[in-house]
Amino acid sequence: MRDSEAQKLTPYEGDWVYQRMTKQAPLTIMTIWRKSQIKKWSFRFETMDRLAQEVHGFEVMETRLKVGSGPSAHMYSLSANKRILNCMDCSKPEHWVKADPTKDLSDRYYARQLAGNP
Repeated sequence: MRDSEAQKLTPYEGDWVYQRMTKQAPLTIMTIWRKSQIKKWSFRFETMDRLAQEVHGFEVMETRLKVGSGPSAHMYSLSANKRILNCMDCSKPEHWVKADPTKDLSDRYYARQLAGNP
């Protein structure tokens, strides 16, 4: 069932970087691909040491993407230009920016630039 649902991920496909709201927030990257589905990595912003790696369940609805399961699940919507992923039900604003597919997110300078440094 996950594989058939993964075909619906097409509009969301890409590498996404969390827009940090505080200096304490980690650098977080979420990948959304039909083949590997949804994965999320968190790194220390300054050193790029990995903090966590997660694989998330998901459900694609009309114009929304539900990521996670149970009480930790959140609904996301895609901006009209398909460059920003916004959390619709998070307690604090949560925005993800789509990485340029021609650039490498393992380039720490590029990844930090996308995440922002509030």
